[in-house]
Amino acid sequence: MYMMSRNRLTLLVIGFGSVACSGSEDTVPPEVGDLQLALSYAVERWVVPSVRTFEGQADQYSEQAERFCNEPTEGRLERLQDEWRNLSLAWNEMVLFNLGPLDDDLITPKIIRIESKRQRGRDYTETVREEVRRVVEGTFPLDTEYFAKLNFTKSGLLALELLSFDGGLTETSTDTTVLISGFQDTPRRCELLLGIAENVRRCAKEVLSGWEEDFSGEPFQDTLRSGELPDGTNSVAKLIIVAQEHVDYVKQRKIQGVADAQLSGLFYGNMGANISSLRELLYTEPYSFVDHMRTRGFDEEAQSIASALELVESAIEAQLASGPLVAAFETLENGLKNDLPRGLGVELGINFSDGD
Repeated sequence: MYMMSRNRLTLLVIGFGSVACSGSEDTVPPEVGDLQLALSYAVERWVVPSVRTFEGQADQYSEQAERFCNEPTEGRLERLQDEWRNLSLAWNEMVLFNLGPLDDDLITPKIIRIESKRQRGRDYTETVREEVRRVVEGTFPLDTEYFAKLNFTKSGLLALELLSFDGGLTETSTDTTVLISGFQDTPRRCELLLGIAENVRRCAKEVLSGWEEDFSGEPFQDTLRSGELPDGTNSVAKLIIVAQEHVDYVKQRKIQGVADAQLSGLFYGNMGANISSLRELLYTEPYSFVDHMRTRGFDEEAQSIASALELVESAIEAQLASGPLVAAFETLENGLKNDLPRGLGVELGINFSDGD
């Protein structure tokens, strides 16, 4: 089990989020009480930087995969596994913002091309293993067409985790010797690793491009900052909705369902990254959504949000069992559904689901 202490997670999150602190010097908000200002700070200083960080981590993983395949040693395997963990943590910060470029297609949006479990909560580990075995034992070309047509159930972060941590073709084997020899003896395993890594990297670049350059005619960060999305949805309401949906998804599909990142031991670490990202979203300096709640006089609701976040963070840090962990997540969900929109003066106007 890869243990993720609060200090370790904090260091990783600080490393991931450091880009959010760059740029012009903070100034006193020109209009205290402006929700639009809080939205702009959140988008510019956390949402977009988290997308940029994931794109950078996808590059780093792909580059390490190439180094490992050039010389499959134990040291390079350990670095590959570390890069996968960094990639997964970066993803679990960014995935909270499932809108715009990440939710770009009705059938196969990029979110499920990167995290297959996100569609229906199904664990596709054995589907991936079957494809690895088919590739290793086969002779068909692993060309551009193959990777372009590779189903999302056999690709994404789950596939990269299995290839990075599991050398078994019929059952799980995390023995380092077995894993390395599998790459040394069957070069097609490396071709598969590199091709899937490139697919994830390409997705990450396309998502970042949509946020920073163009998505339906303009950078999506500009669309979101405008306060209203093309379908008429309030931008702040949408951010609250997708955050709540992801929290509910984690509760239902991972805690009550099948835990993710079992091979890497990053189940609790991934949840910690989710909650750290939510905290950054709500507390972005110098004027945050929570600051706006207090400016409007909703101190009780602001404190309720703070307490709910602390409760979940403590539950994750203690690696509590399913029951108390679910209870903590439900407390946070209630805050996102009720206290947060009430304190911000935002109408959500939807029936919540688990985001599938």
